[in-house]
Amino acid sequence: MNQFSLRSRVVGNPSSRAAARQMVAMCPANGRRGLAFQRMAYHAVRAVPSLGLRPAGSWPLPISSQSWSAIEARIRDARGLAAGEVLWHLPPADQPQVKFGALFLDPAGLPQAFARVLLAGDVPRLAPRVGEGARTAIRWPMRLAEFSHDGFSVELSTAAPAGLHVPVHLGLRAVMDLCADIDDAFGVPERPADVPAGWTPMHGDLAHWNLRRYRTGDIHLLDWEGSDWAPPHADLVRFIMTAPDGPQLAGGLAKSLRPDLEEAALFWLGRGAKAAEGDVPAWVERKHAAQAANLSALLAAG
Repeated sequence: MNQFSLRSRVVGNPSSRAAARQMVAMCPANGRRGLAFQRMAYHAVRAVPSLGLRPAGSWPLPISSQSWSAIEARIRDARGLAAGEVLWHLPPADQPQVKFGALFLDPAGLPQAFARVLLAGDVPRLAPRVGEGARTAIRWPMRLAEFSHDGFSVELSTAAPAGLHVPVHLGLRAVMDLCADIDDAFGVPERPADVPAGWTPMHGDLAHWNLRRYRTGDIHLLDWEGSDWAPPHADLVRFIMTAPDGPQLAGGLAKSLRPDLEEAALFWLGRGAKAAEGDVPAWVERKHAAQAANLSALLAAG
């Protein structure tokens, strides 16, 4: 197999210019330098699909080729996906759950569907029931199917648009409107017995890097894999703790709301401390430290 990767995060066999561009667009890119580099690579592979891509090994996925072939066949048969290439998104270093994503392209190199394969754990028990927020018009993927195979949990969802996308920074009012849209998207799901009273559904990783603006102007909220039950306002607190201007956002909260955010802030502090345990890269430690500082500012503002 003649595969290539960019930054060892996305792998595939880009036989067409469209597939090569989509491969570059799938790579995580944030910050001015990262986005500038991605933009240059995107235009470079438009001319030469293999330019700037290096060999990724004979089989980069953390499962056997036989297991993947069976999963792919099941997805294509169930959804009637047209024959096309598959681009794989490898597990990021800062996420404890072991998983990978697979983007199915049609013959023209455009996204058809996105599959997430979990090697440890189940598909999130919560998923949005509508695909766009009424207040913000922000869109998100919809779950198409879920199944288990050979001990792996697989979730198939609609794909985001093709092409480059950039992170979106929202003001406090827009974030609060988005949180209300997320609440509406879940509807009123049945509460499991193990969920504390008063907890509500959450996106689970509401941060500027998961809000992406595409060339059409549409904004999509990605990565719903952390969807679960949490204390009220968990998504609002998550956005504030991960935002570069988190302390300023916290300072703009109404005083009447701040006491209600304490449980959510403590919830994320506990999660962050657990995620920072063990041997993690220095940049992950710095990220968790910055998030903890933002949460401390939020608690102090209350």
